[in-house]
Formats: sequence, structure tokens, C-alpha cells
Amino acid sequence: MKKFAVFIILVITIFILTACKDDLSLNNNGMPFHDFKDDDIKGVKLFVVPPEVEVSLSKEQKTQLVDILNNIVIDKKVSFKEDKYVGQLVHIQIVKSDDSVLIIKAFGSYLFIDDVWYDAQYEHCEELNQFSNEIINDI
Repeated sequence: MKKFAVFIILVITIFILTACKDDLSLNNNGMPFHDFKDDDIKGVKLFVVPPEVEVSLSKEQKTQLVDILNNIVIDKKVSFKEDKYVGQLVHIQIVKSDDSVLIIKAFGSYLFIDDVWYDAQYEHCEELNQFSNEIINDI
């Protein structure tokens, strides 16, 4: 009976630790990019819809993006369907220095990070949106 109780406690502990590891909002005080640096990034592509414009970021723009990402705060996972809403979507594809790819999308007060949508603080999503619009307006 004691072995069974220990086994159950172990299973529950593993489940809780796994759930916490996978939820970005539980890590880093809800700041998933707080320690992101320029050196972590090889390249960035920005795609804004509308007006369906794609651009690669310069070194200076990449630095600006990192500054914005460092301050982003997310709250919780949400169920979100892009096709149910109207507005501008900012799609950011980051190729990291280890050649892995990170996808971030900002839409209103929602933030998409690698296949998961989160509620995020609106001002940070809006800052990403303004940054993106300034870039596409300059081309």
C-alpha cells in the first residue's frame, strides 16, 4: 500500500512539473522573452496582414524588436481562431542562432507563441503592431 501511495504522489508531481514547464505564463513572471538578446537571433522576417507585406529586418530593427519582446507580458493560454476576427495580424518569424525557428503573432491583445495563443497585455501587442507598421510604411 505504501508503494502505491508513493507511486501516485510521484505521478502527480511529474504531472504538475510538466504542466508548469510547458506554460510560458507560469515561467519568468509571464515574460517569455525577458532574457532574449540580439545574439540569440540570426534573422527576422515580418509579415503584416493587411496589407500583406513581408520584409526582413535590419540589424537596427532587430535590436528594436528584441527590446519590445523583452517587455512582453502574457497572462494565460486561450482558445483563439484567427479566422473569426477582423483586424491586423503581425506575424514574426525569428530564426535563432541555433537555427531553430520561433513564430510570434500579435493580434489585438492576443499573442501567439509557437502554436499557443495567450492573453497578453494590450500595450505590448500594440507596441509590436506600431513597430511593424512603421517598418512597412518605410518600404
